[in-house]
Amino acid sequence: MRIYLCRTRPDYPLGPSFLLLGLTGILYFLGLWSHVFNIITNKSLFSFILGTNHISPHKSQLPFASVTFNKPSLGMLSYYLFGLVWNHAFLGALPTFVIASACCLWYFTHQHRRHPSPISTSLCRGIFFHLGSIALGSFLIALVDFVRIILSYFEVLRDR
Repeated sequence: MRIYLCRTRPDYPLGPSFLLLGLTGILYFLGLWSHVFNIITNKSLFSFILGTNHISPHKSQLPFASVTFNKPSLGMLSYYLFGLVWNHAFLGALPTFVIASACCLWYFTHQHRRHPSPISTSLCRGIFFHLGSIALGSFLIALVDFVRIILSYFEVLRDR
């Protein structure tokens, strides 16, 4: 575990500039495993959606096939993709909030009253008091990203 020290304010002689890199690394590692779990569960759901449609393999290009979607499956697929984008935005926003809150706890407390565990306090603060704001912000980000994905799909269709 490395701690980087630098002068931040005149009344603090030395303080960590990025808190403890080991604890934030653990937080990002947990976020990474939640992304892996998300991908595994969504892969099975995506396989189910594809399985309800007509799949016709190409004889010349053997590993590839074309899928003909019906209207309910296309709605399920778009709902699934939006949920995937929203989940990705949420899982990126929560660790960002925790790190920002832990930095605020470290910076705005006096030296003689140092907080014993700013990262766990920030995680609890994020889950119990700010989860709705994080979910709403990640929803707005996911909405913009989903529109961007749809427009890039139309751009690919236009170039063909």
